[in-house]
Amino acid sequence: MARFNATLPKQKTLTNNLAGGQAYSQSDELALVSFLLTSFVSDQFYRSSDQSLNELKKLLIKVDPVFAAKAAIYARDKFGMRSVAHALAGELAKYLSGKDFAKNFYDKIVVRPDDMMEILAYYNTNCGTKIPNSIKKGFAKSFDRFDGYQLSKWKK
Repeated sequence: MARFNATLPKQKTLTNNLAGGQAYSQSDELALVSFLLTSFVSDQFYRSSDQSLNELKKLLIKVDPVFAAKAAIYARDKFGMRSVAHALAGELAKYLSGKDFAKNFYDKIVVRPDDMMEILAYYNTNCGTKIPNSIKKGFAKSFDRFDGYQLSKWKK
C-alpha cells in the first residue's frame, strides 16, 4: 500500500512554445512569475521588447492584481529585476486605483531613488499623463527613506 507514491491524475495540456515545439501550458500565475524572473524587457531571439510588454499586459488581465503586485515586489527585492518590475508597476496603476494597499505597493517597489523616475517614465509613456494618487502617496512614503547621499547619487 503506497501512501505517498500514488499516481496523480493526468493534467497535461500541450501547447506550442515560441520556437514551435511542443510544451506544457502554464497557469497564468506561473506564466507571470516566469516572465518577471526571466525578462529584461529587451529584444530576445523569438520576440521583441514590444511583444514582451504586450504579453505582460495580457497576463496582467488574467491574474489577480494583488498576486501581480506581490510578484513584482518579490522580483524586485529578491532577484533585482528592475525594468520588468517598473513596467509591471506602471501597468498595475489602473488595476490598483482605489485599493487600500496601492500606496504601500508603490512604497515597497522603490528600492533606489531612480526607480521612481523609471516607473513614472513608463507610466507617462504607456498609460497616460495623469498620475494616480496611489503612486504619488507611495512615492512620498519611499522618498522619506533616502538620505542626502542617495538622492544626490541617483538624481536626474
